[in-house]
Amino acid sequence: MLVWSGTVDGKYVCRVVRNGGTGGILSIHDGDNKIYGKPVALPYGARFGPDASDVQDWQDRCTEVIDEHIKEQEQRRAERGYQ
Repeated sequence: MLVWSGTVDGKYVCRVVRNGGTGGILSIHDGDNKIYGKPVALPYGARFGPDASDVQDWQDRCTEVIDEHIKEQEQRRAERGYQ
């Protein structure tokens, strides 16, 4: 069951999907490519939606992961001689 989702830069899709009573998976996709997936806690099972502080934590983590992903892509392009 989807608990939360967001889109960054119109390209990266971030989601938290419940995988049990008080747990879920935060995943980040770049198109069809999954670039991140880690377990997260869902206090009280997020029955009535996620806690605002949890959403902020997920947004922060998504931003960190996406920034790192972009830097890695730019570095690979530079190593191949692309601008």
